[in-house]
Amino acid sequence: MPLGLPSTPVRAELVEALASSESPSTGSGRTGKGTSARQGLSVRTAAEAITRAAKRLNDLRENWLNPPEWTQRVPEVIPLGMDASPYPDRILPKNGF
Repeated sequence: MPLGLPSTPVRAELVEALASSESPSTGSGRTGKGTSARQGLSVRTAAEAITRAAKRLNDLRENWLNPPEWTQRVPEVIPLGMDASPYPDRILPKNGF
């Protein structure tokens, strides 16, 4: 794995998609169009893989910063005149911590 990054299913999927689309080319590989620089890999496929990787990274970060066994999420108070709170849930320590 390049750069010593850990192997994850999402990363493996993206690497596989990129590897399967590689083709020998001369020049920069840019087509001048709004398409992927590599043939065979759609922009949507790459964007979906990046989205899944970003979500996984954010979930890992949230669990690192606020371990579920130590914290609890409490819905924020809904302001008057609104149907839902525009604020994120409060993160509070569990009793005993």
